[in-house]
Amino acid sequence: MQIDFYHLQKTAKDTVLITLVEKSIAIGKRIFIKARTENINHIDELLWSYKDDSWVPHGAFGNGFEDKQPILIGDTVNHANQAEYLILTDGADISDFDGYQKYKTWPTLRLVKILYICPYMI
Repeated sequence: MQIDFYHLQKTAKDTVLITLVEKSIAIGKRIFIKARTENINHIDELLWSYKDDSWVPHGAFGNGFEDKQPILIGDTVNHANQAEYLILTDGADISDFDGYQKYKTWPTLRLVKILYICPYMI
């Protein structure tokens, strides 16, 4: 398992999230984005509308067809879409990840944690 951290001080987290999603999709990787419940709709809208002329195919966990989604968003880690990348954002953690043991079916999992530090907190 590979773990990457993105510690943001100046770049907006939405910009980094979109960049990571686009790069992952370009190389054919599936993604699960774990966010706080109150931010799922924001991420869903972001993936639909970040560009005027395109969008990123995705779904939110619980809305159906999870196994067909190249990008799945939820507030609890889930492997329904056979994701190879798990992106934690908006303060999401892996407390429900069960010590990684539950997800042995993720042998090539790449865990990405986006940490955002507001400039006024530095």
